[in-house]
Amino acid sequence: MAVGHWITALWEDWRTRYFLGQGLTKESGGGLALFPLNLCCSSAQVMYVTYTVHHVMTLLAYLYSLCSYQLGGVMVQGLLFELPVLWMLRREMGYISRPKAQWLTEVRRTHAHHGATYLTFLLGRGPAECLWIVSMLPTSFGNELLEESLSLQSTVVYHTLAAFFTSLNLRILGLLFCWHEQDVSQARRWDLAEME
Repeated sequence: MAVGHWITALWEDWRTRYFLGQGLTKESGGGLALFPLNLCCSSAQVMYVTYTVHHVMTLLAYLYSLCSYQLGGVMVQGLLFELPVLWMLRREMGYISRPKAQWLTEVRRTHAHHGATYLTFLLGRGPAECLWIVSMLPTSFGNELLEESLSLQSTVVYHTLAAFFTSLNLRILGLLFCWHEQDVSQARRWDLAEME
């Protein structure tokens, strides 16, 4: 099911590639939100490349798990990684809708939306990060967690995936901060326009 989902996600992103990264510019976050790809690509292109790399890595991870009969628990956590995506999609849909989504025109509701995004990010992605940290601890529990559960090859795959998705999480968190700042600034402008 997960393999089918990621194949579909690749197709969906290809079909909607021009709409990705709504509200982002090359200068977002002082130019750091999309760096270094923003030096040669538009924000939609950067987001498309980022999503494609993510989807391909995820697809390969699930295929490896199916073929090796290992990392099943990690793959379940991978599905939980998708929790904040629901809020990210809500934001993108709200941003392109005409008229603009009502919650994007009110500062309080904009903060509430982004607060929910951060919460689901923490709940969906935090446990996997904690597991990776615990599995690297030089304690008997940390060592046993990997040695008793995984082959050497699967251990290498596990650490590679963990490092990749940790770096991606940091990148996405920076993106979420940029979106939050942009959306609140825009909502404040709407509030000021209504007062006048």
